[in-house]
Amino acid sequence: QVRRAAAGLPVELRFSAPGEVLDDHFAKASIYWHAAGVGSDLQRHPDRAEHFGIAPVEAMSAGAVPVVFDAAGPGSVVRHEIDGLKYRTLEGLVECTERLIAQPELRARLSESARVRSRDFDQQHFEDHVRSLVASVLAELVEAIDDGRLLSECGRSPIAWVQRLGYLLDLTEHRSLADKLAPTVAARAK
Repeated sequence: QVRRAAAGLPVELRFSAPGEVLDDHFAKASIYWHAAGVGSDLQRHPDRAEHFGIAPVEAMSAGAVPVVFDAAGPGSVVRHEIDGLKYRTLEGLVECTERLIAQPELRARLSESARVRSRDFDQQHFEDHVRSLVASVLAELVEAIDDGRLLSECGRSPIAWVQRLGYLLDLTEHRSLADKLAPTVAARAK
């Protein structure tokens, strides 16, 4: 149906394209459309909207301005009028696209902002965020931990768990508690 509708138009359809092809297309694109969920009853079928939105983030990292259906992941990743545009109807998609074509300065501003926003989802940002969450949880737990009970439980737990706990405690600046685990790990490693 999509192929028939695109017949005779300057449109190229790619299904299941490899990563290199997508990267090449993203690099050449100035506008990126994302329409997962359009026309669906998302209350009954939330699976029809993309859960996160990695494809828009990939397009954003290449500088393509995302025009996304305002639902689920893409709707929360893209900030309307800041690093992309959102729509709720096909007419809205057309309006957003026409604006970007007619206003090159808007397209340039959103493109640069999209590149910057995409960095919020890179591996380093993700690792820093997870580390921060773990540190926050451990900070609360450390205050309530009975050192004797912790050492006792570590004596009965798999050594890999104890090593990971020690690593996380050290990483989150709870070195004194991590140091208390070291003799247990050393003794069990023999």
